[in-house]
Amino acid sequence: MPRPFPHNLLLSLIASRQAKDIAKMYGLICEAITTDDRELLVEIFRKPEVQGLPAQILEHYLALEEYEKCAEISKFMDEIG
Repeated sequence: MPRPFPHNLLLSLIASRQAKDIAKMYGLICEAITTDDRELLVEIFRKPEVQGLPAQILEHYLALEEYEKCAEISKFMDEIG
């Protein structure tokens, strides 16, 4: 049985984007890639329109020296292909 779509995640991302809170949006995505939502995000981030976003998130966390998050994002990027 397929996992239900994570509506709360989507609504939080939209709210963060509207508030121009990019750091919060990146945090939500980073958190989601370590949960059951990872598979869905892999599918989403394989789309050409958003393929560059994980690299932007990685740059953000490199600048903040949050290397654990960088490692997760790197693994996620490898999974995307």
